[in-house]
Amino acid sequence: MPRDDSDPHREALHDSIAEHTAPPQGGVLVGWLVAAEWLTRDGERLLTTGHAASTSPWAAKGMAWELIQRPTFEPPKFIGKSGFGELGADEDDCRDD
Repeated sequence: MPRDDSDPHREALHDSIAEHTAPPQGGVLVGWLVAAEWLTRDGERLLTTGHAASTSPWAAKGMAWELIQRPTFEPPKFIGKSGFGELGADEDDCRDD
């Protein structure tokens, strides 16, 4: 993905995701989606999302849909010191059955 230096915070997140969640077989990070839950002082819970500059809003919604539609969801495997999880695809998810 070409860098978008106009948003240094998004680029820092992109670099961190690329560094800490790369699949074992390697690859280039071309898009991502992040969700965050917030608790307000009033006790209300809010959900916000962010995505890569290279990921269109409709593609981010598609990523979220794909994640919730998987027949089995395994919790993230934490790697590195940062605590970022690894959500690699299973072999079964990659078949063209």
